[in-house]
Amino acid sequence: MTTEEKVIIKIKDDKKQFYNFIKKKTKRKTGIGVVQNEDGSLTENDIETSDVLNRAFQSVFTKPPQPIAEDTKDIPRDETDKLAYNQITRDEIQCAIKKLKEGKAAGPDEISTAFIIRCESAILEPLHNYNLQQIASIR
Repeated sequence: MTTEEKVIIKIKDDKKQFYNFIKKKTKRKTGIGVVQNEDGSLTENDIETSDVLNRAFQSVFTKPPQPIAEDTKDIPRDETDKLAYNQITRDEIQCAIKKLKEGKAAGPDEISTAFIIRCESAILEPLHNYNLQQIASIR
């Protein structure tokens, strides 16, 4: 009897053995392969690859330009504050949740879209309160 057959027979009683068997059979790739340079040639080492990726990310992910004081000089000071610290309404939060698509990747907070969609009624008020607290802490 082969190892595979033994694992299949014991799968109901010993799931751990099954997962260990699968883990041994799975090959994981680590690292980044070669990358194409701007001139079309392929990178030859990790440093070259990191330089190419760094340049690519820098060209895409840049800091947004800071507003110039002249842009807001005609707006009264209290109006400028309202623009900078705009309060988000419950309806806006609810609308944003309704636009979410279940199954999309979680954000940096690692909260899944499925959780947010399914718990909408329970999290709407805490999200709104959190926004108010953040605005209050800035002012």
